[in-house]
Amino acid sequence: MTEQKGLNPLLNSRRNAGILAIFAVVTTLAIALTFTLTKETIAEQKQAKLLAVIFDVVDQTQIVNDIQHNCIVLPDVAALGNKTDLKAYRGYSDSGALTGIAIQSVAPNGYSGDIRFLVGLASDFSTITGVRVLEHQETPGLGDKIDLRISDWILGFTNTSATAENAKTWTVTKEGGQFDAFTGATITPRALVQAIHQTAMYAQNNADYLLAADNVCAQETI
Repeated sequence: MTEQKGLNPLLNSRRNAGILAIFAVVTTLAIALTFTLTKETIAEQKQAKLLAVIFDVVDQTQIVNDIQHNCIVLPDVAALGNKTDLKAYRGYSDSGALTGIAIQSVAPNGYSGDIRFLVGLASDFSTITGVRVLEHQETPGLGDKIDLRISDWILGFTNTSATAENAKTWTVTKEGGQFDAFTGATITPRALVQAIHQTAMYAQNNADYLLAADNVCAQETI
């Protein structure tokens, strides 16, 4: 009798371990199945979001190609924030001429770190057709006004010109520039304003590369 009682805890332990193992396998299979079934939907949603942001910064009416699937890899350079995972998306007319380009870039000196943004440029590479912030960690209620969901400040860049000649005006008004700062927050808008101008300068100085570089997004799933 004593021997039988001693076996029960061992048997119970093995049984519980077996139940847990089965539960783990079933859970893993369920997660894998859910991922498989939703993977395509998630990818489609990401593609749709990407296209919507691109068309926020370039003129959709002037573009006939699938712009989100015509992109190039941008180099790690100071003008783009010294980042390696940036791309530019090219839009063309029905004649094959470049009509707009959306360039990913980074302002590395925001108040709370990197500010990732997308800037649209016309075919002259100096006319800015739009800007949208993609990611930031700026202070809520202050620096986060660069986000269109918080304020319309970012719309002030639409149809502006960024050239080497007007570089001094590409800062905030309190420093003699043309762009408003936020009450209590100068670092964030200054960083973004100057980064946008630097991105436009990069485009103008590297137009040949932007036009001729190989498309890396033809079969890409974002």
